[in-house]
Amino acid sequence: MNQSASIESLKSQIRREAMARRDALPAAERAAAAAAIAARALPVEVAPDAPEVFPDILIVPLLAFDRAGHRVGYGAGYYDMTIGRLRAMKPVIAVGIAYAAQEIAQVPATPRDAALDLVLTEREIIDLRKA
Repeated sequence: MNQSASIESLKSQIRREAMARRDALPAAERAAAAAAIAARALPVEVAPDAPEVFPDILIVPLLAFDRAGHRVGYGAGYYDMTIGRLRAMKPVIAVGIAYAAQEIAQVPATPRDAALDLVLTEREIIDLRKA
């Protein structure tokens, strides 16, 4: 098995495990966590005049994330491609929204995987931008 296939296999396993962890959260806990995330102020300036087709900030779905800014999404790669294209044009901030329970130690990554800049959970704002 080549490295790319191995990484995709690991991501599939992480995807299944992350969905199981997310789905195992009691409904009341999920609702409270979602409300806590929604109540957080975004820690970056939002440009109200940003063109709709070329956003400055992207809210990125995920099933698992790590503190290096890597994520496991739903497997199609659309967000990675979009982030990559936008970042080739200008600076773009990618913000993952997750429950704290979705954090894992390490997400396997390939060069085509776009890194997150921030992750917002019910517990904290994780700033992954390089200082």
